[in-house]
Amino acid sequence: MAFLDTNAEYVACGGGYVVVDEHDRKRAMFLKPENDADIRAGALVANPIANSAAVFRRVVNGKPVFYDNSIDGFADWDFWLMMGRLGKLYNFPEPLFHYTLWGGSGSFKASKRNARAALRIVRKHRNRYKGFVFALMLACLNYCYASLPVPVRRVSYASLSAMKKALTGVRAEV
Repeated sequence: MAFLDTNAEYVACGGGYVVVDEHDRKRAMFLKPENDADIRAGALVANPIANSAAVFRRVVNGKPVFYDNSIDGFADWDFWLMMGRLGKLYNFPEPLFHYTLWGGSGSFKASKRNARAALRIVRKHRNRYKGFVFALMLACLNYCYASLPVPVRRVSYASLSAMKKALTGVRAEV
């Protein structure tokens, strides 16, 4: 809160996270890009702010901000892209929470729904962020992957998810 209170041009801030497996073993640590320009450079590829560590202005330019209720999956990603259109974003260069990544998670179970949402989000924000072609290609690959049989996805989910997280963050030693 103190960061937003002293930096009026910023509309939201977040931070990194430690990835743990279903047995609470630390597997990796990811730090999101820190400054606004770096955040924007990869925002269309993957979520620029980790929702679990985020704080944002509820009112920007005199108007309340809301999630788009029509987005069925990855609504937080869409929200941060919308917030980035209203002002600057910032990520603290430190982990602020632990994130459990495993093949039985809600994200895994909603893979196909989330993949459809990613395609919609990338197309929705294509004119406001760089890297549309690359982001669209990744979203299409993600949709194809989400269409694979569950046993195939269960074996590869954690490693592929970690690779995607590394695309828009800096992987640090645990």
